[in-house]
Amino acid sequence: MGVSPTRRNCMVRDSDYGFHCRGDYFDWAKPEINNCTFSFNQSGIYCDLYGWPLIIDCNISYNTGTGIYVDGNYGYNALDVNNCRIVNNNGYGIRTKGCYVTVADSIISNNSLGGIDIEQLTLTVTGCMISNNHGSGISHNFIRMNASNCIFSGNSSVGNGGGIGSDVWDL
Repeated sequence: MGVSPTRRNCMVRDSDYGFHCRGDYFDWAKPEINNCTFSFNQSGIYCDLYGWPLIIDCNISYNTGTGIYVDGNYGYNALDVNNCRIVNNNGYGIRTKGCYVTVADSIISNNSLGGIDIEQLTLTVTGCMISNNHGSGISHNFIRMNASNCIFSGNSSVGNGGGIGSDVWDL
């Protein structure tokens, strides 16, 4: 692993990206983002090309796009989210492509496109409240998923599943 930038106790608002992690700039960066607020940005946290973010105790809200977006290049990224509040984003709360995703003890609520949208690889969700998203609480395609001790409430979807909607999956 290369550089692992750390952001602690910060607030970023009114920007394109609250935090942009591009792994090829940092040689497989694994940023730690701890106790930060990202609000009123285009996206709260945006990672691509081998970024492996660890996001702890953050408030990610009121962004005009997705709260957290990670494009994992199909197998080379991981996303860990712990004890975060991801609410009222004008996109998905969390959206990933090709990542190993773990979300624990977090609130994902009132996001306009859905709570968590995962394309490929794995998702583990533990102890989360996923509620009142305007789309599925969790939508996924071609993944392995494990959800435990979570509450799904008030999510809505035009297609399959207000709580959990999926195409091909293995629970």
